[in-house]
Amino acid sequence: MTTFGRGNHAITTRRWHYILYFDGSAELYDRSVAPNEWRNAP
Repeated sequence: MTTFGRGNHAITTRRWHYILYFDGSAELYDRSVAPNEWRNAP
């Protein structure tokens, strides 16, 4: 788990990248489908 800025956190595995922002919004990327993380996982 990494932290970037106050209250922002990310968890990264080989396949997934999950980002939780301080305001409660989140992003989830399936890196096997979107390696550049341009599209969130469904």
